[in-house]
Amino acid sequence: MGDPEDSKMCGDKCCKNATGGMCALGVVWAVILCAALLSVFTGRAMAGPDRNNPVIFGENEHAALEKALGYMDMNLTDMEFAKDLGKPRMVLSHVRPILHKPLLLPETAEQIVEIISGGGGRFWNSLAGLLDCGDVVGGLEPAEGMHVKWSGLPRELAASLQKFYGRALTAQAHLDESLRGLSASDRKYLACVLFADTFLAEDHSEVRSALAAMGADTGVVARVIEESKSLDPEPATSDYLDLLGRMKMADLIEAGRIMQSAADELAAAVAGMDAWPTRRVPIATAAGPL
Repeated sequence: MGDPEDSKMCGDKCCKNATGGMCALGVVWAVILCAALLSVFTGRAMAGPDRNNPVIFGENEHAALEKALGYMDMNLTDMEFAKDLGKPRMVLSHVRPILHKPLLLPETAEQIVEIISGGGGRFWNSLAGLLDCGDVVGGLEPAEGMHVKWSGLPRELAASLQKFYGRALTAQAHLDESLRGLSASDRKYLACVLFADTFLAEDHSEVRSALAAMGADTGVVARVIEESKSLDPEPATSDYLDLLGRMKMADLIEAGRIMQSAADELAAAVAGMDAWPTRRVPIATAAGPL
């Protein structure tokens, strides 16, 4: 290609100017987003990637890519030049190979689309592998509150609700396990970071009001907003990654899997029921009143 050293210098500058933790998250989500978009634009059927040929571009796309590289005095092999990558604190295991061999990106795109379209348990199981979550803590069961008096409800409905409620408590046990390494203040901070950043609390007073109505500490919300304005994001990002590192993501995903499965089963069970209460029926549970 034209000048490998120029490309390497450019890579050095980009990587070294990036904040370690934020770079990790940025790369991860950028890869996932780009992969999904590439899979749409290539128009390839989701029949599964060809493991012997990870490049899923068609002949026309392949030829166009080679032609574009040719204008820069490059070829496909040049895309795999040695890159001086940063060493972020959090990065998915399959991201590094893609950065070194960009043509692996479409294959990853296809895998992600398959996961998203799979639904049900397949989605959650694949998600855990994609996110390098490790193993789930086995044998978790709720300590108490499994049995509820469903007084005033038809027997069939009560039985379906009891089954759903038991599984919801099991999901809660996995959620508790995933957050066991975090204090109450740590959990509040993570929640504020998520919602304040997602819904642009800095720019919208209604978002800040909604967070306060949800029980968020206004002081924590203000801290998160100030951190987002900082010219040096590394301290706040490091603190955030420290907290994420203490979470058990596998159990968090398992909680989601159990809840979705329980909700699907409940919906299917009650779909054909004709006997319903004719008035509101308050039910006391260990998780609170219903």
